[in-house]
Amino acid sequence: MLGATPQCLAAVEAVKSAALEDMAAARRGGAASSEPPPIPPRLGPKHPVPKPTETAGRVEVRDHVLWTKHIRGDDTLKVTLNALSERSQIDLEVDGYRGTWQKMDDGRNGQPTAGLKPLEPARSHWHTLVRNTMGSVVTIALASDAQNAATGRDEQSFEEVWAQIQRNVAPGDTIRNWSRHSGYRGNDLMIHAVEARFVDIDSPGAENIQHILREDFSRVHEHWNAYTSGVFARSRLRDITRFSTYVISILHHVLESDRK
Repeated sequence: MLGATPQCLAAVEAVKSAALEDMAAARRGGAASSEPPPIPPRLGPKHPVPKPTETAGRVEVRDHVLWTKHIRGDDTLKVTLNALSERSQIDLEVDGYRGTWQKMDDGRNGQPTAGLKPLEPARSHWHTLVRNTMGSVVTIALASDAQNAATGRDEQSFEEVWAQIQRNVAPGDTIRNWSRHSGYRGNDLMIHAVEARFVDIDSPGAENIQHILREDFSRVHEHWNAYTSGVFARSRLRDITRFSTYVISILHHVLESDRK
């Protein structure tokens, strides 16, 4: 600037410097404000629906019938339900709802059907699940007081039962042939001997005296409540001992006070 004094030139430079600083600050502020705000974390539902835990028994809602093949996480329960004889009833807690379920009839080929149908009021609850939440997975368990029947637990120990047999069954006694499904079936049994480790039976259908060890009685007694309540199938007792017919009749004779 011609004729400008040194003082004027210094003032101009000071103004330019201040202006440049203001512009730089504005650019810095504009860049900062142009950055997108941080994304807030995604929140789940306020009240999430609880799901069955991996350790709980659970079943998939697939049909108006509860098929045991759809049960997961509780193999013992699956085996128990499969072992039910046809039309046997058992109390279950399904989706937290307690109700009575009935084992389906065996097939035409005599093979068990691995399914249960709900009886009212469990039927209404289950059919609502089928209608509204098909494909969902819900909890399943034996009802608390059905557990004893399903596992065959008995208030009497086997030692007590065996002592009853020793006291109340004697050679020459007649034992009526009995099963849960058929009741009294004829061909009564005759007690031949009673000893500390065995019972001998004279059966009209056998050529020889049947020698039944204490252990055979113990194996059947372990499942006695389950068998008499229909939870434990007769065929499974045959797998436990080949003397099941005789053991069942004697246990029924003693435990049900059916002595003549």
